[in-house]
Amino acid sequence: MTNSNDTLAFSQFVRNMWLRNCEEREAYNEALLDLKEYSKINIEFLLDKYWSQGYGDLYWDYDRQEYVDECYLLGVPETGVYL
Repeated sequence: MTNSNDTLAFSQFVRNMWLRNCEEREAYNEALLDLKEYSKINIEFLLDKYWSQGYGDLYWDYDRQEYVDECYLLGVPETGVYL
């Protein structure tokens, strides 16, 4: 996340995902997690889902451990690397 708008958007996204998780857990009679615990356990999933929904043109580069654009993956010069 690069600025406060991104941070706020991600926080809202995590909260919405947590609420959906609570509904799911209630339906299966499972113990509910508090928001902090849910976030800690699922941070990788949440980041991947957030970026794939909000920034569908970026891809996770496992070697670099960051999101990159398609041009970067294809080796086109002068491309941006994100995050």
